[in-house]
Amino acid sequence: MYLFCKNIVLVIVMFGTKPTIKYTLRRLIQAIPTFFGITVFSYLLMAAAPGGPVAALTFSPRMTVAQRELVAKRLGVNDPLPVQYLRWLLGDDWMRWDADGDGTADGSFLLQLDVDGDGEPEPPGQNRGILRGDFGDSFFYRRPVIQMLGEKVAATLELGVSSLLFGLVLGVPIGILAAVYKGKWFDNITRVLAVVSTRFRSSGSA
Repeated sequence: MYLFCKNIVLVIVMFGTKPTIKYTLRRLIQAIPTFFGITVFSYLLMAAAPGGPVAALTFSPRMTVAQRELVAKRLGVNDPLPVQYLRWLLGDDWMRWDADGDGTADGSFLLQLDVDGDGEPEPPGQNRGILRGDFGDSFFYRRPVIQMLGEKVAATLELGVSSLLFGLVLGVPIGILAAVYKGKWFDNITRVLAVVSTRFRSSGSA
């Protein structure tokens, strides 16, 4: 927090308000491809991991190979990786839809209308994707992930807000004074203390 406040003050003093806004907007635009690159890398890591949803859902030894293949088809794990990535990111409710409300899909895009080959269309897609807040269901607990996160968010917010307030109360005035007296003894001492505290925090979390 100290280093953040100090850098903000220095940027405003050195470059003024308008260049700072332009710089911030440029950095935000540059962050868009970075964000999607992170999502692609994260999905590839999950796809390359051993096991998977089929292994979790078909753990019973009484299931036949044909039943496991049918589960894999319905989950879409055999689809091309770009299609799987789009479904994970944006959902599949726009890939297979029900136009007349009868519970069966009437049209599809990128996905097969009849996955299991029984001559009947599959149900429409219901997943909304992580960008729209749908993290799917936990294969272990059989519950929506977003619901499980909601049960823990109160304690997380309490810890995060208290830490943020503590950092603001100390970090903002110290950062401003260090920027005002840049290069002086106060700036040097606070910089050393900030680095040391960061190292201790990293060691403690490890």
